[in-house]
Amino acid sequence: VPRTLSGRTVENIVQMTNAESRNSYDAFGVTFSKQYSNNWSFLTSFDASRAVLKDMDPRNPNEALYGPGNSTNSTPGSTTTNQYRSRLPEWSFSGRLSGSYQLPWGILYAGSFTAQSGEWFGRDVAVRDSNNATLYVTVEPHVDRYPWVNLFDNRISKRFSLFGGQQIEAMVDVFNTLNVNTITAQTNRNGSAYLQPTTITAPRVARLSLRYKF
Repeated sequence: VPRTLSGRTVENIVQMTNAESRNSYDAFGVTFSKQYSNNWSFLTSFDASRAVLKDMDPRNPNEALYGPGNSTNSTPGSTTTNQYRSRLPEWSFSGRLSGSYQLPWGILYAGSFTAQSGEWFGRDVAVRDSNNATLYVTVEPHVDRYPWVNLFDNRISKRFSLFGGQQIEAMVDVFNTLNVNTITAQTNRNGSAYLQPTTITAPRVARLSLRYKF
């Protein structure tokens, strides 16, 4: 109700059922590897995880629209965020392939390819309640998912032996070799910037380095 209403009082009451606020998480992973022999080694893995989020149910129509609020909306014009989440299970997947091969002249090549499924994103809107406080409400918690992030990294190295068992190893690393620019975050609130990317995968990076062992 408006803050100007005579006799207005505020009560904070939390009511929960047995099924509420009991989040559950499950994960499964499998790995297959070949130890180094005959000049090469190999490893592959796959992981799947599931999250079931169960926050409080709305206790009245206002909370169904605007959420329960929090201490940040104690003054007009302040901001709060809807605290209810979807009960739909959220699955995530990831995989990795990596290996190394001993080339002629003592040159070692190593590479890895990783793939990670994108997170779900929703759609938010900005509304004002009767106290003129701006509330950001998630009206669609599962609109779509961000694309998969696929990264391919490579390394070439060579060791040079010195006196007394000392060694110098020269390395060339190329991260994100394919220079992918996958979107990992964007604006999901209705407005002129809706679906505008805000974060993408880091660009290709090459690194030259030396390692001295003694």
